Amino acid sequence: MADWYEFGVVVYELYTGFPPFYADTKAELYDLVRQGVIRFPKQTPEIFRDLIKKLLAQNPDKRLGFEKDADSIK
Repeated sequence: MADWYEFGVVVYELYTGFPPFYADTKAELYDLVRQGVIRFPKQTPEIFRDLIKKLLAQNPDKRLGFEKDADSIK
């Protein structure tokens, strides 16, 4: 099984040029990841926002790709 969460992080970074979660300390970074609040650049298309939010879902059972693997992402 692929790690769809990590895939979402990489796609976000490729599109925006920076990671979806960033902080000065590891503790702050972990808090941001746990909270799951993703910030997008102002002009980000809604379809991209939707894809990333589904790939970075906090609950692995609800994450895009969980049930049908890559088929649901295509």
